[in-house]
Amino acid sequence: MIAIKTFICFALLQTIDSKFQINLHLTDWQNENDDLRHDCLYVVTPFQQEGTADIVTAYCMGVWPSKWKIKENDIDEKFTFEDLSKQGITTEQLYRWSAPIDTIENYQLYLNKQLRSDNMSMIFYNCTFPYFGPKCEYMLNNHSNVRHSSLDEFVHSYYYYNRYMPSTLTCYNHLQCNRGPSPACLDWTEICDGKIDCLDGEQDEENCWLLEVNRGNENIDR
Repeated sequence: MIAIKTFICFALLQTIDSKFQINLHLTDWQNENDDLRHDCLYVVTPFQQEGTADIVTAYCMGVWPSKWKIKENDIDEKFTFEDLSKQGITTEQLYRWSAPIDTIENYQLYLNKQLRSDNMSMIFYNCTFPYFGPKCEYMLNNHSNVRHSSLDEFVHSYYYYNRYMPSTLTCYNHLQCNRGPSPACLDWTEICDGKIDCLDGEQDEENCWLLEVNRGNENIDR
């Protein structure tokens, strides 16, 4: 049995460089009634000016796992903190194996003997890429078929291949209005907003009194 566990841990060591890290944050939630964001990925945004500090974007779940039908994971290897400790596994290794940050912090507390003995059953799931999460319940879906070396690169690639198309703008086409070079256009919320938005005239702010009269008549009818 000891030989089997030793082989498994050796296999874990061999996977360190074969996949990039996906370390979730805020996974150790206690009460879903708090309605807080959880299971977050933090990614450095590429849209920044030279000389400025890095901007980190958080991608978090808003639906609690209790509302999902998550099946018990009987595929990926899982280890108790006791198993990891006996094999000399460090928190740095867990970090490189894409363990959630809360799991890593709890394991360090266990190593420091700052957790009660009943916490020895806490488990680390060694997820098979592209799955990740506390119980490997999430998966990265790579539509671009491009191999990535990091999570930041994966997210940047996703937005590159799934660019926002200007054709989805809510353009109001019933007024002749020059809003500037394409894809700029007059949005319906810019009509009668007290500000001239057209470069070739005041069309978007003309006859707005009619709109106010119609609104007044609607209130009277009610």
